[in-house]
Amino acid sequence: LVLRPAFGRALVVGRSGQDLGDSLPAAVGHDLPLLERLMIRIDRRVSDDEERLAFEASDSVWVAYHDHPGMSGVLVQAGQMGLPVLGCSAGAIGMYCRDQAVGLPVDPRSGDQVLAALDRISADPSAFAALGANGYAVFRHFTRETFKRSVAERH
Repeated sequence: LVLRPAFGRALVVGRSGQDLGDSLPAAVGHDLPLLERLMIRIDRRVSDDEERLAFEASDSVWVAYHDHPGMSGVLVQAGQMGLPVLGCSAGAIGMYCRDQAVGLPVDPRSGDQVLAALDRISADPSAFAALGANGYAVFRHFTRETFKRSVAERH
């Protein structure tokens, strides 16, 4: 899921799972007609070119997966493109959001947290853009080996 907070629109690219169904309806107060108006869906496997275009068209990226204990390739891609994220507070995604300041960690099941994060984005776009710059600094040379080292350094 890729969010465009300035326009209040969400571009959902690729096969969407239950995370999307849990978190966005909570964020809009279960107003499904509003949710459908705010979302642009491409609910299929996309080509590398389509995926790149989706990232290029985005201001930020949603990686707030429900109960996700691990890492996310989407987080890395967002960072490599200098895009800030709204990320889950759990696992490696939460660790990068908190410790490396690449985005705002939220509980994707909490509409209040999601809306508060969106309010922060709207209130201070330059601070949110700085998170994207942090993501670029962290992930620009990211490989599996650099990830292993970063985790080992924290434990």
